[in-house]
Amino acid sequence: MLDYFRTYFSDTSLCQLLSCLCILGDQFNFLTNCIDLSLI
Repeated sequence: MLDYFRTYFSDTSLCQLLSCLCILGDQFNFLTNCIDLSLI
């Protein structure tokens, strides 16, 4: 099961999208957090 998720979420852009969706509640830091993720 872990291999499935590791493969499914191997797309960096997808990971960033999911991470950004997780912080949608925090409107103030939304863009900043998304930009920071792209630097990882």
